[in-house]
Amino acid sequence: MLDMFGDEGNFDSAASYLKYYGLDFANEDIKYIPVEFRSNAYFLAGHIFEPREYKSVVFVLHGFLSHCGLCRHIIEYLIRRGYAVACYDMPGHGLSTGEPAGIEDFSEYRDALCDFMDAVRPGLGGPYHIIGYSLGGAVALDYLLTNEDGVFDKVVVAAPLVRSWLWGLSKVGYHPGWIDGIYPYTSVVGSFSANG
Repeated sequence: MLDMFGDEGNFDSAASYLKYYGLDFANEDIKYIPVEFRSNAYFLAGHIFEPREYKSVVFVLHGFLSHCGLCRHIIEYLIRRGYAVACYDMPGHGLSTGEPAGIEDFSEYRDALCDFMDAVRPGLGGPYHIIGYSLGGAVALDYLLTNEDGVFDKVVVAAPLVRSWLWGLSKVGYHPGWIDGIYPYTSVVGSFSANG
């Protein structure tokens, strides 16, 4: 079982975690609620930042090899504008269990979002919005494409981690010098700057 911050009721470690990542908003009337939940074979760590009064709840989904602690800027931005924020560390990330990038199927990320929503929505009144970047953006899109429940009023995805149509061909760009072998007269002509 995941034990985010030591023995039950021991929030000393939670306070250290929040302070380390700049998420200690206690002086500002923001209630912090740690959420431990299970999804498939994983024990996952969730976090709720709840102002006394809020307009709506924003689910924030972090990127690949990141975690909620690194989402401080977006969390702070949202709570300062009157939103509650709910986020969790995906399997293999942050305080959650699992190997980094060790999932069997991408649907495990979507399942984690569904299980987190089931764990926190009863205590947080909507409406609900979602913001995801990188891996989180792909998870948000996957959820929206497979669930027609209309839970989220607003959706923001930034640079979602998705494969392009010609994924295999796009990997060729990672092999330096391959163009020289195909066409020996190809070279870099110059570079461009923002000022022209």
